[in-house]
Amino acid sequence: MEKKSISPIAPVPVEHRPAEPSRLEKRGKGRLKMGSFIRVRPSVPGSKAVSEILKTLNVSRNGLYFGTISNFYHKGMRLFVTYPYSSTPGALNRDYVAEVVRVDQLPNGLYGVAIRLLTTLHLEMNPRNSRS
Repeated sequence: MEKKSISPIAPVPVEHRPAEPSRLEKRGKGRLKMGSFIRVRPSVPGSKAVSEILKTLNVSRNGLYFGTISNFYHKGMRLFVTYPYSSTPGALNRDYVAEVVRVDQLPNGLYGVAIRLLTTLHLEMNPRNSRS
């Protein structure tokens, strides 16, 4: 038997362009540009941080990004976050423990703060321990 030689297909020329500087995307979930009110407060007693009611710039399933004039946020800082936040009676506010993952200096003089929601805070009701 005679072997037939198969010639490889000539590769199509590829245009090489210099890589554009881009941020490495670490986010696991997509984000949505949405302005929801949140309440942010420090989780460490005695912190110089204060409670703030802010509006988100964008949200994802696991995190939030908001702008603030406050400069005391830093990477690794733990926070209590109420999201979404409303002061109206009967509002379904949900509290989370969150961690600051990034702080950006924004061009408008604000700081952009990215936080990861770690866990929800909730009170467990145990009817055996309650007194009537």
